[in-house]
This record gives sequence, structure tokens and C-alpha cells, in this order.
Amino acid sequence: MDFVHSVLPHVVGGIASFLIIFSFQFKDLRRLLFFQIASSVLFGLQFVFLGAFSGALTNLCGVFLRVAVYLRAKRGVLPGEKKDASSFRSPWVWGFVLLFLAAAVLSCDGPLSLLPPVSMILFIFALWRSDPLFLRRVNLFACSPMWLLYNLFTHAWAGVFTETMVVVSIIVSYLRFFFRKKA
Repeated sequence: MDFVHSVLPHVVGGIASFLIIFSFQFKDLRRLLFFQIASSVLFGLQFVFLGAFSGALTNLCGVFLRVAVYLRAKRGVLPGEKKDASSFRSPWVWGFVLLFLAAAVLSCDGPLSLLPPVSMILFIFALWRSDPLFLRRVNLFACSPMWLLYNLFTHAWAGVFTETMVVVSIIVSYLRFFFRKKA
């Protein structure tokens, strides 16, 4: 087995893993998203090296999603949106839902390959709420379990480690930000 298929995916995945785990330690949504954008790029590259194209395509689409949410958090709204409108009323949300559905169709290689795009569709609604607590809950109970299964299926060991650590990191962030008693 050559370097690209045996070592490189796991090195790239390891760096991506560190970035996404670290991202959950920010209370500020824009900082959290910055580190998740970098992580998505690297995880996408890892999945390309592993030949797991659903994960690669989903992560590529995830970069665009996170950039849009980052800009939305910075500006308050994106073109075509009304301030404080629900995520179900945003044309951007539905555009991204269609993007991830297209990714699912283009990269479908059996039922397990549908887990990444379905996870990201759920993630869209969590991101659009601009509520870090809700984002953490959706990751903890839906997105991380789906990605964990996909990573096991594709032998993306850095991803398996990541999803395990994301769960731990989210629990730590709950303790730090939401359950800490004020002195």
C-alpha cells in the first residue's frame, strides 16, 4: 500500500480532528465556524485519499455552508433573508438542503454513504439558528453518531477518534458555558 492510501489520510485527518475538537471550545459562533471550515477542508481531503467520496463531497459542501453561516453571523442576514426569520423561511437553508441532497445522489454508494449528507442537512438547521447550545445538541445526538458510523465504515480512523472526542468536547463545553455556577 502506498503513502497516499496508508499514512497521508490519517495525518490529514488527525489535523482536521484537532481543529474540529478545538472548535467546540469557543462560545462565539464565528470562531467556532472558522475552525470548522478549516477542519471540513482537511476532512474532505482525507476522504478523497480514502476513496470515500460521499464524505469528501459532503465536506466540500460543508465548507460553503459554514462560510455562508459565518457571513450571516457577521452581517446578521444574507441576501434574500429577513432578520430573525426562522431557518425554515430562509432561501439559503433550502438551497443548502438541495446541495446536500445533490451530493447524496452523486456520491451514493449504498445506505451508509447517505449518512454524511443527511447529517449535514440536520446540521444546516442547527447552524442557521445561530444558537451554540442548540448546535451542540444536534451534534451530540444526531450528527456525531451518523459520522461515527460512516467513519467506521470507511476506515477513517481519525474521524472515529474525532466524533468520540467531539462528544467529549461538547460535554466539556456544556460544563464550562452552561452549567458553571457564577461566583
